[in-house]
Amino acid sequence: MVSKQAKDRKKRFLENKTAAGGISALIDNSILRPWRVYFNQEGEIMCFTKEEGMAIQPDWLTHDFTPEQIQVLKEKDLSKFLVKKDPDVDNRYTIEIKPIETVYINADDDFLYKIPEKKLYDIQVKITVSTMVIKLSKKIKKKYKDVYPISATVNGSRLLKFYITAKDDPHDMYHYSIVSLADLLSKEEVIIELEHDMRDYDVFTNKLFDVYARA
Repeated sequence: MVSKQAKDRKKRFLENKTAAGGISALIDNSILRPWRVYFNQEGEIMCFTKEEGMAIQPDWLTHDFTPEQIQVLKEKDLSKFLVKKDPDVDNRYTIEIKPIETVYINADDDFLYKIPEKKLYDIQVKITVSTMVIKLSKKIKKKYKDVYPISATVNGSRLLKFYITAKDDPHDMYHYSIVSLADLLSKEEVIIELEHDMRDYDVFTNKLFDVYARA
């Protein structure tokens, strides 16, 4: 037995097909039509769709986004994103990565250092569309040439921490990684996969080497 919902969808499809002027025009219209995102008061995304007449909760908010804007949500975990309203422009919303809330960074206690863009380095960090690439300079590797990588330390530490954060704000963190000095010494570079494009974000670290550089 065909459900009422299925009958209603078929009816809407036929009505839209007629209004659009045929199946080809309907497909074109469907591709260009904006996506409607449903989210709560905190900006947490419930779902997104092009379907009309969707049953929603009374406290849900909605906003239409272009296919390009919605691309970041496709095949992703919606819980990792937020819809944010521009405080200075009416009816402007953006889809942003949700900051990590499970790890608290105290910038004062941990002496976090923002890695600047420069050419010379002891340790270099590069952010690509999908990775964070970390490597040591030849000078530093030469310094450790007589040390077994697993025994190597820098200022008493074997591990290096890297935090990808909002611009100039290490408290607003979106990703963090811990890299061993042994891996950096034994490999040409260490590549860390990122779930999102974070090239426009800052990278902070606990400064253990003298010169850090962002490529």
